[in-house]
Amino acid sequence: MSGRYPEHEKMMKVKEESQAIGDFIDWLSWHKRVHLAKWENDRFSPFHYDIERLIAEYYGIDLNVIETEKRAMIEEFRGMIDRE
Repeated sequence: MSGRYPEHEKMMKVKEESQAIGDFIDWLSWHKRVHLAKWENDRFSPFHYDIERLIAEYYGIDLNVIETEKRAMIEEFRGMIDRE
């Protein structure tokens, strides 16, 4: 990838750590019945979340850019196949 897909490179650098965080949040939810909540109006309210989006935000990864880069990669691979 070497610079052509910088958001993917950023994501790959944190892959193991971010996967461990996601697995831990899943484990808490499914096995310990612990769920995230947020403080609103002087009480806790359930916090419905997308783990992938939360982790991406934590690491400063823009999932919209990831999607754009994925589409560019697909087009690049299609071009390689068409040349064969």
